[in-house]
Amino acid sequence: MTTSLMCHSNDQKRRNDMVLPKITKLFAALAVALATTGTAIAHESPDHQGRHGGKVNITQHNHIELVRSENEIAIYLYDLELQPRDAQNITVDALLVDGTAQTDLDLQFTPPNKFAAEGVSAPKSAAIVLRLFRDGAFWDLTRIK
Repeated sequence: MTTSLMCHSNDQKRRNDMVLPKITKLFAALAVALATTGTAIAHESPDHQGRHGGKVNITQHNHIELVRSENEIAIYLYDLELQPRDAQNITVDALLVDGTAQTDLDLQFTPPNKFAAEGVSAPKSAAIVLRLFRDGAFWDLTRIK
């Protein structure tokens, strides 16, 4: 009986020794993929108040303030120190996603850091997917609510 328990224990240890490196490699590959894609997942920053009354979200390169009103959706770009970003060389593609409905937003730039779509309103449940380009090259991707 003791022998069978030891065999079972050795078999389990051997399986664990084979599975753990595979899991570790999987997580390492996932971490590398996320780090090298240049994409960022925005997360809301509760300790930062938006200068225009909106929610501030943080990405890899920016702080982004989303302001919704009855007839406008506005995006304000800030640098990582929360200073208004000079956005002269930045373009933003925006997609409003509400459930299964998707609508392109025609954002107009107002210096120094505002991008806005006028005549548009969206429920708070709708998300906005932003693709930012700096000097014509892809720079940042995020989804904010």
